[in-house]
This record gives sequence, C-alpha cells and structure tokens, in this order.
Amino acid sequence: MMSKVYNVIQQVEIKDMNNEPITTAVFTYGTSDFAFHIGSTVIVPRIGLREFEVVYDTRTQEVDRVEVLSIEYDIRTNPISGTIILKPATLILGLHDIGQA
Repeated sequence: MMSKVYNVIQQVEIKDMNNEPITTAVFTYGTSDFAFHIGSTVIVPRIGLREFEVVYDTRTQEVDRVEVLSIEYDIRTNPISGTIILKPATLILGLHDIGQA
C-alpha cells in the first residue's frame, strides 16, 4: 500500500554571523500526495528568519532548489503516512532576516 499523504520537511540550522550554531529547527513546507524520489530536486519557496523562527520569505517570488535526502514511511498508520526529508539548510541570523510581519 502506498502512502497517501507526505509531509515535506527540512532541518534548518540557525547560525550567528560568526558561523556559530544557535539552534536547529525543523521547517514544514506542507503536504504532498506525490512521492518524490530520493536524490531528485524539488523547487520550494525561499525561507528566511523572523527573529529565531523559520518562515517563508514572501518579499519576493524567489525559489530554492533542494535535494530530497530521504523518504520515511510510517506503517503504523492507516493509510500509511510518509515524510519527505529535504537536504538540510543553514540560515544566518542577521543575513537571512526578513523583518516583521
């Protein structure tokens, strides 16, 4: 049985201007009913920081191309659910800030 819903996530490391790690967050792009292939590239909206929160950068229509790192299936659920894990990203506080809402 194939998964019907896939959560699309990306681990994001937040660093300071000295390249020192501050924290790591998991950003959820949403869901998809399409199972991507490991190693394929997906086009996603650009992300940025609002203080320490990872958010969509809605100032422009720019996109990023990110590789699918792995796909995880949870066979405990019915229907089976899945998680598409994208290659990790790094955002730098002070460089990737998008301002207030």
